[in-house]
Amino acid sequence: MMLSPHSHGHRDHWGGLSDILSSLTLNSSKSIRVHKYPLPSDGSIEHMNHFPKDIQVLELKDNQVFKADDVTLKVIYTPGHTKDHCTFWLEEEQSLFTADCVLGQGTAVFDDLHEYIAGLENLVSLQPTRLYPGHGPVIENGVDKLREYIQHRLQREHQIIQLFSTQQSWTPMEIVKVLYKDYPESLHIPAAKSIILHLHKLKKDSKVKTSKEIAIEKENFPALLSSTWHWTDQHDSQS
Repeated sequence: MMLSPHSHGHRDHWGGLSDILSSLTLNSSKSIRVHKYPLPSDGSIEHMNHFPKDIQVLELKDNQVFKADDVTLKVIYTPGHTKDHCTFWLEEEQSLFTADCVLGQGTAVFDDLHEYIAGLENLVSLQPTRLYPGHGPVIENGVDKLREYIQHRLQREHQIIQLFSTQQSWTPMEIVKVLYKDYPESLHIPAAKSIILHLHKLKKDSKVKTSKEIAIEKENFPALLSSTWHWTDQHDSQS
């Protein structure tokens, strides 16, 4: 029996699965079990629409442990990049396979910043010696890199909070025009996507509210750009 645990549903993390299974079928008497964390009942990932229908997928569970020969792999559920994202703890090395929540170069994208930071903080508590990203080179000093990722996001959050200390209401595009004023305008729309996710995190933290609830969906993006957000935590905005 062979195992194939998958970190999440993005196609670049399972695209070669059919070829692997075909090769095993032709060249090996061993079967392979494919595992992935289930999506929430209201969740969907469009990349999974193309997932091979003839492949049975078994559910990954948080803290589930796989053992093979002298390797012990533990599942760590880390939503944020996607709702179904998992990392894998390599017990023998005290290291992490981080998939897409930490990259070998640059910073990661995410769907939910609140969950993303909580997941990174959970990974820090493991004190990993090394990180094996889904993209890019291996990262030594894993804890330092995780803390760097957290600090990067919290610095941007602090900048947004400081803006609310100057006036109580902002739209995402208004925030972008201040925080990204030295960047080319071609980067403002991508930056706005990040600002919207920051605002939703602050909403979950009970610091801001919006006049109208708008789901974070592609078709709603124009409305999200012009949505108005109001500060609700008077004490923190002055700090």
